[in-house]
Amino acid sequence: GGVLNPGTVSLPQNVALGFVAGAGSPRMQLRVYGVPAGPAYALGVTRTLNEVGQPLPGVGVTERSPQGERVLTTDPDYGVVTLGRSSGEHVWRFERDGFLPVWRKQTLLRGAVRLVPNPRLVRRSDRLVQITSTGTKFIQDGTGALRLDFQFQQAGDHAAVRLTPVDGQTLPGLLPQGWSPMGAFWIESVDPALAANVSIRPPGTIAAGDAAALAKWNPGTVQWEVLSRVTGNGTNAVVRQIRDWGAYALVV
Repeated sequence: GGVLNPGTVSLPQNVALGFVAGAGSPRMQLRVYGVPAGPAYALGVTRTLNEVGQPLPGVGVTERSPQGERVLTTDPDYGVVTLGRSSGEHVWRFERDGFLPVWRKQTLLRGAVRLVPNPRLVRRSDRLVQITSTGTKFIQDGTGALRLDFQFQQAGDHAAVRLTPVDGQTLPGLLPQGWSPMGAFWIESVDPALAANVSIRPPGTIAAGDAAALAKWNPGTVQWEVLSRVTGNGTNAVVRQIRDWGAYALVV
């Protein structure tokens, strides 16, 4: 009734054999039962959602695995997709026209189906602002809690920029355990990067002793990287400088 793992032996057992006159020599039958090797699959499953948690179908998925790279698409009705083929570390990029991309990374195990946290794709802002050294020099969200003031190296510097605020559900990647977002955004442009002072007014209190930081999402390594430490000042805005386009988050 037990399980004998490969490479192990069972405990010794004493077997008593009876003798019946005229029945001949005693015989013992031994049967060994084995479980066949498990299936070769290593799969994941997830569902793509929009920013409010509704199914977002037809999302493209670029999968990188030990077997190479391939492109999938979530189903056209419910946004569900089966991921993976072999065991090992997998990286997925989820993207759809008009939405900001989201990444997931997970190790899949042979013979198991893992649930991959549902990616939530937020719609990209349709507001494009022309930033110039002689004209508009800042961009902000609709509430004024987030503002970027750009700096220029020389006259004539310019960029067409797009600002899209995101929240803890729509970040491009999962935060490390123990981190909490206090403000996050994407700043995008096809023009050369401009430095900017970012002012973020947190929705809650950040005490002076809190371990707060401004982090940037790195799509290449699929992780958040701390750019600078932040000293909290209650619910007042904190200001830090950035030098490139991408996704950023104020975290504690």
